[in-house]
Amino acid sequence: MKQIKEQQVWDYLDGTLPPGEQEMMRRLIAEDPEYAALFKEFSALNDTLNGMEADEPSMSFTRHVMEQVSLAPAPGTVRSLVDKRIIYGIAAFFMLTMAGGLAYVLLNVNWSQGTPASPGTGTLSSVKLSLPQNPVYLQGFALLEVIMGLYFIDTLLRKRAVKQPD
Repeated sequence: MKQIKEQQVWDYLDGTLPPGEQEMMRRLIAEDPEYAALFKEFSALNDTLNGMEADEPSMSFTRHVMEQVSLAPAPGTVRSLVDKRIIYGIAAFFMLTMAGGLAYVLLNVNWSQGTPASPGTGTLSSVKLSLPQNPVYLQGFALLEVIMGLYFIDTLLRKRAVKQPD
């Protein structure tokens, strides 16, 4: 509660209180000894702070700072900050996942059907896959495909942004 009182007194001294609250604060300072003591203390501190001169840096400060900035190495590009092994690891994970999915599909195709006698006589229903009936697999695969698509689009946009002059 004391912090709220202190903040209200500081706001009154700074003149940031709305007009209705300023009038209420004037009455509180006149009637309440705790508010009056805080106001007196903060007024003295505020007067002391306002009377002080701001320290100015020496004349050679800017020169010293600029020398230090010129000696500092230039920040590297994002490409140099990212370890390429991490990128290759992520790419390998996605490639292995896609290869595993393809291998699963190819291993579960019923190849004993033979070839149709003439082109176009086979139907899609003749290919029987025993995919898991759990929708989580399909949703996970769809999410993986969306992520890979977004990565591909991001790569294309970044390459175009680098090629275009600013």
